Amino acid sequence: MKEKLSSENSEAPALEWLDSEVALQRPGARALLWAVFLDGIGTYCRAIATRSTAGREYREAESWIFGRRGDGLTGFTSLCDLFGLDSTKLRRELLRFRDEPRPELLRLLERRNGG
Repeated sequence: MKEKLSSENSEAPALEWLDSEVALQRPGARALLWAVFLDGIGTYCRAIATRSTAGREYREAESWIFGRRGDGLTGFTSLCDLFGLDSTKLRRELLRFRDEPRPELLRLLERRNGG
């Protein structure tokens, strides 16, 4: 079952997928893949928030999220599928973030990464 990623009746588009208690309980390899997933999204969002989008890390994260290359085990779409997330909706939310950065997303990412 895919988790919702909508922005109905919310000032902040739905970020509940990131704040899910389920995300905190991922065992072993799944937890490692979750960390890779959050790191890629976090790199993308932090670069936008700090206006550091000219760097290699941002370009790699952007390519990972939006690129057309193969989707191996750690590919964005593969990880979305693994975690029950809609990759199209998540990409749309990340494009929305690019256009209007929201600090609450960065706070959630930092909290999930132990920051």
